[in-house]
Order: sequence, then structure tokens, then C-alpha cells
Amino acid sequence: SGGEPVDLNALLDGVLPRTTSAAELEGYVTLDTVSSPGSTIVMVDPNGGGDYQPLLTLADVTNLTLQELLDNQHLVVN
Repeated sequence: SGGEPVDLNALLDGVLPRTTSAAELEGYVTLDTVSSPGSTIVMVDPNGGGDYQPLLTLADVTNLTLQELLDNQHLVVN
């Protein structure tokens, strides 16, 4: 719902085309719902190799997909 969108352009600039497709972000961005039960951790790998590092934690947020975050402009990569 509220809050500012998280702009991933600076982290992924020039690495891949600007996109609103979760499938195109595979290897670059993933969501971890296991490490911190009851929350979702947005994980990013600017190199696209799947060596993800935590970017931010969405406390008390579960059952969310990467595509939903993109569709609702909570994550921006364009």
C-alpha cells in the first residue's frame, strides 16, 4: 500500500533492459520468505549470477510475488 517505491535502476543500470517483468529479473532479484518468517527480504545480485545479497526487509509482509511488487510499482526497474 503506502510508502515510496524502491528504485532498483542504480543497482541494475546497464545490466539488463528496463523491465516490468519478473521473469526478466531472474538471477538479479528474488524474494526470500524463509530467513525471516513473517517478512519478505528483497534480495539483489547486480551481476545476475544468483549470488543474492539482502537489500531490504518488508516486515509483516508475506504471500507476495516479485511480479506483484513490480505491477504495483513498489519495485521500479524502468
